[in-house]
Amino acid sequence: MLNPSLELDLLFSVSVPGQSLSKRVLRYAEHPKLVSALVALRAKTCDVERLDASTLEFLRAEHVLVRPGEAPKKPSFVVDGSKALRDLLPAHPSCPRASARAGLEVTPGMVLQVGPRRPAKLSAVDQLPAPIPKGRAVLWVPDARTQMRRPHWPSTAALRALERYRRGARISTSPESEELALYGALSSKAEREHAQASWQHALGMERQRLATHGYAILRGLLSSVQLAALRRYTRALRGQGYCDRELPSQQVEGRYFIHQERVASSMHAQLAAIINELTPERVKPSYCYLSTYARGSVLRRHVDRAQCAWNLSLVIDAEPELPAEQMWPIHLDVKDGPAHAALAIGDAVLYSGTQVPHWRDALAEHDLFTACFYHFVPIDFAEALR
Repeated sequence: MLNPSLELDLLFSVSVPGQSLSKRVLRYAEHPKLVSALVALRAKTCDVERLDASTLEFLRAEHVLVRPGEAPKKPSFVVDGSKALRDLLPAHPSCPRASARAGLEVTPGMVLQVGPRRPAKLSAVDQLPAPIPKGRAVLWVPDARTQMRRPHWPSTAALRALERYRRGARISTSPESEELALYGALSSKAEREHAQASWQHALGMERQRLATHGYAILRGLLSSVQLAALRRYTRALRGQGYCDRELPSQQVEGRYFIHQERVASSMHAQLAAIINELTPERVKPSYCYLSTYARGSVLRRHVDRAQCAWNLSLVIDAEPELPAEQMWPIHLDVKDGPAHAALAIGDAVLYSGTQVPHWRDALAEHDLFTACFYHFVPIDFAEALR
């Protein structure tokens, strides 16, 4: 028999452009008609025309039913060579922008993917946030420093130029070459060797800093073009109403967030491979938390739950953008006293979330500040990851 104590609650949410995510809970015992209508509409088993006037009024007031011009647009993450993306290249990057130069050659280790089928050369950690439409091409390019292979959406002309260069044609100065160099698809051997040597040196220094002082700073963790695409994407998420507004608490005020956001999540396994070169124990991803803070936001001093044994705080955007030393710092109470990590866009700081108290003072440097918190746990962690 059915347990007579059964209660049914329906949580529904909608995005409203220019606002934060709108959420509401309805109890079936109190609103059976509304709950049934929402379930039927979502399952596409009900026509709007069949709903009564009071239900229609509620659904319109809650933005469940909207006019076509009021519907939110689902942002897409695309790394291309457009002017809109180039305008968002960081002004103060820790790693220099790629540009067409003498001595270029086709970068080794790239993988071209056409359509949704994954090429065999891609590893398990090379993840796309969404399937590729049939016939669309994505070029996976290894970062010169970290060797993280990240997706790019080249123009048809750039793909044709790349194919000519792969067949041995001379690399010319052209918009197509400039686009390919922006992605890192054209680079010089000397540039790659220098980038990899500097990255390995930085890892060694930061591994020592983590062991000695309890935190590590990774400068230029993402390339400028990847950051530009993330800036465009996260601004669109916020503008179209996909970010939830966190309620004021003892820990934080003034923060918008998306838990386990799909584009951010697609990089988590790749970042774990880097973190494993620094931490004294092997780790695996738990969850990530994309956050945007408004001016005046506060992150109070705290430590985190077990799922945050290691935290990587990666800065994605700031409005206005400032040099690293002027950016909103995060404070860490580490082994030898408080440390203050000021990070440029694309920089990240690593520390133990469960052992190192951390906080941010009231945000005064920027109108908006966006970071993604990647959390990691020991490889044998057996509890829920999220």
